[in-house]
Parts: sequence; C-alpha cells; structure tokens
Amino acid sequence: MAASITSLSSLVFAALAGTAIQSSAGPLIECPKTHSDGFKTGVLYDADVFQGPPKNAASLIPDEETSEWELEVYQRNSEQRGESLQLVCSYSGIKSTVAIEIPRAATFCKVEDTKRGTVAFCGSRLPAPTNSNGKVPL
Repeated sequence: MAASITSLSSLVFAALAGTAIQSSAGPLIECPKTHSDGFKTGVLYDADVFQGPPKNAASLIPDEETSEWELEVYQRNSEQRGESLQLVCSYSGIKSTVAIEIPRAATFCKVEDTKRGTVAFCGSRLPAPTNSNGKVPL
C-alpha cells in the first residue's frame, strides 16, 4: 500500500510540475516579425483571427476590454464543423499576409504593440495537451 501511495504522489507531483512548465511556456504560435511578397519586405503591424479559411471572411471580434480573442467556444464550433481557426498576420507596405493554423490547445490570441514592434500570438492558459511525440497537436 505504501508503494502505491508513493507512486501516486509521484505521479501527481509530475503532473503538477508538467502543468507549471507548460503553463509558463511561450506562445503556441506567433506571427513572423517580417514577411516578403517577393519584391518588398513588410513589418508586422496587425493580425486577425478567422474561423475557417480566411477567404470565407469569417473574422472574429476580440474582447474590447482585453484586446484578446477568447477561443474556447470558437475552437469547439470549428471542431464540430471540421474547420480550424486561423491567425492571419498583416504586414506594412505589402498586401501579402501569412495565415497560421491555430492549434486546438490555444485558448486565446492577442496582438500587442511593444517597444520592439507589434507582436501577434496565440497561447494557452491551460496545460497544453501533447501527442505521443510530446508535440502540441494542430
């Protein structure tokens, strides 16, 4: 009995340690800082979140107070439709954009203006589920 309690407490500690590490990890995805259309290179200035392909123009509206997209409900709806959410990155001086599929583990996306320029990313406030290879599934 003592061995199973020790094993159980070790598992609980390992799970909690993993949760802390995964929760404090960086973004799950992030827009590239620059992008080239083949002629000019633009600097990231904005991003948007779309439900399904961006060509369908289903742009989602961020929360007014936090300037974040809370994704949990959208993730469920997208999964039911067989679609994914997309982070679409826009660059100054060019029309070309970068679309990145948002992993199902992401619970929010945010665009921020910082001293080093604009950043756009999606992350999770929950422990990220991983597959058998230890990677976050899309």
